Amino acid sequence: GGVYELLDSELDELHNSVLCLYFYFGYIVATLMLILMNRILFEASLYISKNNYVKDGVMAFLAFLLLGFNENTVIAFSICFLSLFIAYSEINKYKYCQS
Repeated sequence: GGVYELLDSELDELHNSVLCLYFYFGYIVATLMLILMNRILFEASLYISKNNYVKDGVMAFLAFLLLGFNENTVIAFSICFLSLFIAYSEINKYKYCQS
């Protein structure tokens, strides 16, 4: 039938960043985002000892992830990804400009 009733609830406040990724974006997009984040973090682990900006960027992002276990800060505030972008730009600068 065509009779629908919308339920107004607080289902979008999951208080976990990974669960919010899956809830807001769906399985495929959230899985691709997590794979991309893991790829960047694993690549950054090779350059942490060589560049302080990479170390600071990765540590700041890991602090946001640690906070993201109890709150949805990674999803609600996109500024959390800024430290990861800075670390990845330093990795690319080291890989392509220093060679």
